[in-house]
Amino acid sequence: MKYFKFLFLVVCTATLVLMNFNVFASSTMDRRDSMIQSVSGKLSGDWYDANGNLVYSIHHGYVNGAKIIDCYDYVGGNPGGAIITILEANGPRSIRLDWLRHDNDNPKMVEMFGTPYLKVYDLRRPNRLLNTYYYQPYSSDFSRK
Repeated sequence: MKYFKFLFLVVCTATLVLMNFNVFASSTMDRRDSMIQSVSGKLSGDWYDANGNLVYSIHHGYVNGAKIIDCYDYVGGNPGGAIITILEANGPRSIRLDWLRHDNDNPKMVEMFGTPYLKVYDLRRPNRLLNTYYYQPYSSDFSRK
């Protein structure tokens, strides 16, 4: 009986440890889908240039109607960054993005963190900033209106 209890305890402990360290990791596709959902959620909303023109509309895994099909070099914080690949009519296109995201209708958040932004970089020259876009409050898929 003692042997059975000991064996049961070892099996339970090993299972918990392996689950915590994600040894039973899901497939690469599941992880990629999870990153795509996370990036789409963090960037969800409408992004405008300095002149007030809508440039990026990011909702439910799509950027301006083009499906996000890949995500890598993902840093999921806030600020965060990733390289995403979208499937446009003329084929896939990768975009390097950095972001700071919060509801900018809250003056304390803006004071503490600055205006939310989405920065787009040139993939061939990683330090070359192409443009910066700004978030429209309450345009997120998750906003409370």
